[in-house]
Order: sequence, then C-alpha cells, then structure tokens
Amino acid sequence: MKYSKEFKAFWDRVVFRNIAGKMWLIDPELSYYDDNAIILGGCINNPQDYKNAIPEHVVHLIYHEFLKIKAKSHKAPVSNPYSCDVYPWKVGIELTGQCNFDCIHCYAKPLKTRKQPSYSSVLNLLDNLYDSGVLFVWFTGGECTLREDFADIYAYAKKRGFVVSIVTNGSFIPNLIKIFNKYPPKMIKVSQYGSSAKEYMDVTGSAINYDKFVKGVEALSQNALNFTIQTVLLRENYSSIDDMGHFCDKLNGHHNINPVMANRLDGDDAPRDHEIDQQYLDDYLFSERKISNLKKAFASEKGLRKELTARGEHFCNVGISECFISVDFSIHLCVMFRQHYLPYRPDIPFKKQFQELHDYRKEVLALDAECSKCTYLLLCHTCPPYKDIYKKDGTLPLKCSESKKRYELVVSN
Repeated sequence: MKYSKEFKAFWDRVVFRNIAGKMWLIDPELSYYDDNAIILGGCINNPQDYKNAIPEHVVHLIYHEFLKIKAKSHKAPVSNPYSCDVYPWKVGIELTGQCNFDCIHCYAKPLKTRKQPSYSSVLNLLDNLYDSGVLFVWFTGGECTLREDFADIYAYAKKRGFVVSIVTNGSFIPNLIKIFNKYPPKMIKVSQYGSSAKEYMDVTGSAINYDKFVKGVEALSQNALNFTIQTVLLRENYSSIDDMGHFCDKLNGHHNINPVMANRLDGDDAPRDHEIDQQYLDDYLFSERKISNLKKAFASEKGLRKELTARGEHFCNVGISECFISVDFSIHLCVMFRQHYLPYRPDIPFKKQFQELHDYRKEVLALDAECSKCTYLLLCHTCPPYKDIYKKDGTLPLKCSESKKRYELVVSN
C-alpha cells in the first residue's frame, strides 16, 4: 500500500515499544497528561484536543501498520503499575544538586556540593532504562533545568519514547518553551514559594526569583502546556495562601498544596521549623478536597494496599513499580529515603538492578509488630524511616492519630 507524505511524516516520528508484554505506540510530539495518546494493546484513543494531535485519518493508517508490528511481537507476562507485580514503570532522575534558589526549608541542600553526572552518562542511563522497558521518567534536582544541556537530555528522552515529567522552580522555563512546544511534557510541576517579591526574598533568598517564577508559569499557560503549581506552604508565606491560590486559578493550572516539611538529607531537622502550626496543617490534611482525592485513590489502590500489608510490608509503590536515581547515580527507593541504596551499574540491565532493589525493599519497608496490628494501617502515610524520626521528636502519637482520622474519613464514611 502506498502512503502519503503526510502519513510518512507522522510515521517517522512515532516510537514503538514493547513494554511489560504489550506493544505501545508513543508520539513524542504529543502531551500525555492522561496517557491516552498512547496506543496500548488492542485499543486506540485519538487525543483530538491535544496540541499537535495526529489527524484522525492518519491515526487509522498508523494503527493498521501498528497491528502488523504488534502481531509479530513476542508475548510476555503482562505487568500492571497498580499491582504487586515487580516492574520498573517509573523512574525519577536527579540531574544535578545545584540550584539557583537558596530556600530556607530545602531538604536537598547537602546535594549542592555533589558533582553532577555527565551528559553521556545520563544518555547511557536512559538507554538502559529504555532497554529495560521503563515508560515514565521524571527529572528533578537541585534545579534540573539549570543544566546547560537540559534541553538536549529532555529531547533525547522524548524521542526515545519515554513519557516525561519535570519538577522545577520555573525560573528557566521561558528558555525552554521552544523544546516543550515541539515535545510537550506529560507534566511540569512548578514550586510556588509566595505571592510577592518579599516572600520570595524571605524563602528563596532573592526577590528577583518571584519574577522568574511568574514569567515561567505564565509562559506555560500561554503555550497550553500541562503544568501543576505546587504551593509550598510555610510559616513565612501562610498569610498569603489565598493570594497564591488566586494566582493559580487565573492561570487555569492544576494546583496542589504541600504543607509538610521533611528533614534535610543529612538528617538536619531545621526545615521543620518552617512548617505551619498543627491546627492549620490539619485544615489541609483533612480538607474536603484532600479527602475526596484520597477516597478516589484508595478505591483503585485498595487491593494493592491490602496485599502489601498482609505480607508484612508498608504500603508504597517504591521498589515495586517505581524508584529514584540520585545525582551520584545511586538507586534509591524514593527521593527522600536515601539511607539505603544500591550503586547503579551501567553494564547490568536496569531491570535486574530494580529486582535487587525490590528484594531490598522487603527488608527495609517491613512492618514492625506494633504497626502490623494497627486497624488504620491501610491509610497510614508514615514510612518506617520517618517513624524513627517521629519517635525521637515525640510526634509519633500525632502521626498515628492522623492515620486514624484519615481512615475514619476515607473508609468508614
């Protein structure tokens, strides 16, 4: 069959991947916010509302050819990112420890002295992840967009067929709009530290950073790119929470609020001095919106939660469907839990290394006798490393009471 130039143009840009026993067709020039721009198995969704969407008549031609390739692909056990099947669906990559902000609450300050991985080593890592069937990657730092080669790394990941997200402070986004328009990200998560230059001065160390943040998110909004504004709620900016919310609403972006601070990676608990008072913290932890979202998540995760807790492990996807690779190329369960890790080995398939991490997970995320008997375990969000921290500072009873209240609001109601 002879195809048109239009068809060939789209055909040349799509990526075919055999992931977890199913054939996937991924177009790097589409945005994947709901993941429905991916042809999976025997179904196809044409994302008509997406920027650069493939014309419908071309979609059917591509799908016809896709089925031919799918028929020739070998069958393998099918994994599911929402089950206990061990498969590396999602990997976070810390591209640098450097950052142009100096936030008072930052957990990652100890990373600023770490050497960032070379451009070639990052590309080799992405190749290994590709060969091991990883689908989702997300880039962070420090400030990942600070790297001069960030645009090249990002484009490489997109063209290889990864679904890519980014965590950023937003200050370099205007310089990256061109590459984001050509290869739209699944999501860009932009941290918000206040509603004025003064608050940005108090929190990030420079008043100019507020203008950088505003220009960054406005550029995303004007170019119809998927983004979430993640409001970091602190004692220093709590009084302007309404103003920060109004700013997000005007841009029609997704909006999340993070009112919980974490210790620094070296164990320093100074960031928690900036956490809002408990009474205000409860307003967000148990808000109607928060509980509504948690009910939806629990409905889809209930089977996984029960299966993991029944076999004596804390509920979490880390080491089952996702993990994190730090700036020194160590493989961690997650971005915050770095006490235990495996050194990344470029000569060994990542899928094998992920299996080793999973075996390690069963040890470090094992429930103790006290927790395993808890009625409210299914809605407990305190991982074992932080339980030790809460024991030391005397806040464990408070965290346990939060789990009870969460359980009553989500499960009992």
